[in-house]
Amino acid sequence: STTGVGGGFVDLTAATTRAESKANTNLTFLAGANLTATDIVASTDARVTVFGVSQGAGVGFVSLGDALARANAVNNSTILVANGAVLTARDDLSITSRTISETDAVASVGNGGVVGAATGRGFSNFDGSAETALTRVNLRPTAEIDGGAVQLEAVVEKLRARAYAETDAAAVGANADADARAIVNSLSEVLLQASSIIRGSQSVVLTTEYSETDNTSYASSDLDAVGGSTDIFSYAYLDTRAK
Repeated sequence: STTGVGGGFVDLTAATTRAESKANTNLTFLAGANLTATDIVASTDARVTVFGVSQGAGVGFVSLGDALARANAVNNSTILVANGAVLTARDDLSITSRTISETDAVASVGNGGVVGAATGRGFSNFDGSAETALTRVNLRPTAEIDGGAVQLEAVVEKLRARAYAETDAAAVGANADADARAIVNSLSEVLLQASSIIRGSQSVVLTTEYSETDNTSYASSDLDAVGGSTDIFSYAYLDTRAK
């Protein structure tokens, strides 16, 4: 987090925060691997939390303030059973890939004077391709799963992106702008490639799931002036696929 405070005849205040985190959690059964047991449990749990805060304030005859907060994250969890790998369980065989992903970006700025301008921008992103928030169980060709009760799961327990931008300007002539954007692009998948084999003497359950998603964008601008303008932009984009 960053905080900027200024004052004087000409006041220039700028606060910028960029918080990033990248996590790739992988469990791989290599080609030709052979595992036999009464019960087999294979799981990955990946959690990423990113929080960026930027605050600015100033007072002057001419007062200009800018606050920018970015929270960017990558969180991937993959279990791969490679070509020719064999997993055999007499009773239960469970493979679970699980993720929890959270980003928050908060930008706020307040300025006062005879001439004033305040700009607040908050950006919270799981953006780019689906591989920025990927939860997957992948059985490659000729991979073999054999058990009593067989369960393959790709579970997103929580996926959250929140962006907040607030501006407050008071002057004879003033401008106040707020821009908040929350973007999520995510995939939860159980992938059975051609010629992969699953046998369950009791049951076979395949699950892809999003338990909780929260994509919030909030922009607020407060302008108190004899003459002035304000612009507010709030954008929330959510693309989640379970397959």
